[in-house]
Amino acid sequence: MTFHLDPEPGVAVEPERFETTLGYRAPPPGEEGWLFFRGRPVARRGERPGAPPGAGGRGPRRRGRYRRPREFRTGEAYLSALRDAIAAALVAFRAEDVDEALHSYLGSSIHVRQ
Repeated sequence: MTFHLDPEPGVAVEPERFETTLGYRAPPPGEEGWLFFRGRPVARRGERPGAPPGAGGRGPRRRGRYRRPREFRTGEAYLSALRDAIAAALVAFRAEDVDEALHSYLGSSIHVRQ
């Protein structure tokens, strides 16, 4: 995530922009929420994903936007279970095979960790 601070006039911050890593523990494939990488709403400026319009803003000073993960870190077992769950629901992904579905939603961001 990148944060850009826009202080009130007369207030100084250093640095004005910085990056940090946000981690999300993915639900087990097949359980509620396992499709976290698919169909997430994109927040408009000042809104939170999933919040009703106008519920998360303080005008133009608060900016937020959900994007697909830059990196999907997972272990071999989770990736295998994810592949099986996608294969069982392949029609919903509008893909010819599991690899196409994974590429469509996660691109090359999948990194298997031990």
